[in-house]
Amino acid sequence: MIADHEITNLSKVSLETKELLPEYSGIYYVVDEKKIVWYIGKARNIRKRWQGNAHHRIYQLKQQKYKAFCIYYENINSTKLDKEEKKQIKKYNPHLNNSPVKNKKVRPTETLLRETVATISDFAFILGIEPPRREIKDSIGINWLIQEQFLDLPIIHICLNLTLFKTKLTPQSINQWEALIKKPFSTRKAYASKWDGFPRVYPFTFCLSVNGFIIEVNYFSTWVGNDNADLYRAYNNTKIAQIPIKALTLESLNLIKSYNLKQQLNKIRLERLQPYYSDLIPLFFDQLIDIELSKEKLQQLSHDFKTGKKGLGSRSRKDFTSVDKLLLLRGIDIHKYDTSNVGSFKRGVQERIKLYIKCFNLNPEIPYHYSKTIGGLKVANYNSVLGIINGKQVTSASCKFNMVYLSVSVDKKAWLLIENYLKDFANTHIKLNDKEGIIDKFYVSPRKFIAPAKVYIKLESMEYSIWIPFGMSEQYPTFNEAKQEIKKRLKEANLPKYKLIFKKENVTK
Repeated sequence: MIADHEITNLSKVSLETKELLPEYSGIYYVVDEKKIVWYIGKARNIRKRWQGNAHHRIYQLKQQKYKAFCIYYENINSTKLDKEEKKQIKKYNPHLNNSPVKNKKVRPTETLLRETVATISDFAFILGIEPPRREIKDSIGINWLIQEQFLDLPIIHICLNLTLFKTKLTPQSINQWEALIKKPFSTRKAYASKWDGFPRVYPFTFCLSVNGFIIEVNYFSTWVGNDNADLYRAYNNTKIAQIPIKALTLESLNLIKSYNLKQQLNKIRLERLQPYYSDLIPLFFDQLIDIELSKEKLQQLSHDFKTGKKGLGSRSRKDFTSVDKLLLLRGIDIHKYDTSNVGSFKRGVQERIKLYIKCFNLNPEIPYHYSKTIGGLKVANYNSVLGIINGKQVTSASCKFNMVYLSVSVDKKAWLLIENYLKDFANTHIKLNDKEGIIDKFYVSPRKFIAPAKVYIKLESMEYSIWIPFGMSEQYPTFNEAKQEIKKRLKEANLPKYKLIFKKENVTK
């Protein structure tokens, strides 16, 4: 953002004398009296590009009545202009390059960050600061986490404390929750940049590039899989871009790092985090903002929902949502299994993952068929199972195994929604012990096989329904015991209005 000697040693003219620019191809830099880089561009004829009011940024620059701009320029062969322009924009991240052209007045990105932090600071904290990700790019695999413009910048991670969020804003519906979460990250005026939400449709992570840093904001649960407040109780008071906010102490950060994370991607990133002690964001514009007004706007939105000015009752429609939004609002990472080793695949537009269950009536010692040899002897035919015997992976007859898990598939988003309540009865990961194996279909006769027990969950207000297969657990070894426990857990899950139907394990063709 600040021009260094690479720019200031170049030839220059003032904006008022732009007709003195040279008539050759090159890169030009618009810089103010404080050496802040406002714009970088390319032209085959630099003077012609700035002739009269031809330049598309001229009105935005003229609106800055108290700024004194100079245009620095360098001669670059026209065949190299594109590559050089991209390189310099990436290096200096100019104020205007990513801003809307039609807006004559553009507010700096740092002001957007300051207003957002002021809005969320009552229920947010800084988790830590992560070094640039280029060296671990190949280990991440999620495209929006490894965008080229982000790879060489340090990342400051801010987490939302959902318990405090609920306490301060008391959202009473899914729509209200979603609106209150997204409000601080909306682009409210003509800013030089904006918060990007990922994934695009129903974002749960918000990202902003500002003054040499990347700011990432998400739920704490996206790191550890739940919103366990015991992991982040100790804070230091600090600032970011001169706005007060809390940051985790070294002890709290180390406690989180020692947490038993199941997602490898989060482990890789979390282990690289260092504590955030003091304000790291330099201010180039330092515009005044009203901290209390920022907070009041969010409180006013909450009040509008409660009084019916917004939300259900304010429009003639039902309060429907989607499973994507429901996952978002419950702080569940929909990319949890994207880079893990669980079996995942597409069936039409639906993404499915593998589950492993212990069937209630699967007996590996029973053959599914008897065949006769030429001599008239009966030979037992067993299911073929992939498993571990004497420490080696083998494919062998089911009778050689003490435990055989049935491999089934389920809609990934549906499983994420209820995983915490059914994980004793089905698992996405399984580490096989000796004489344990896995099978896709367990036949009880040449044509018939075991179909697992299932629970049908219909979320009535969403017009959404799912079938989830399940099996026994050590504590609940029968179908009726498992059924009653699952009903009890889902009752405590605070799901939208739902209906349950249970289907017993059976034999099918």
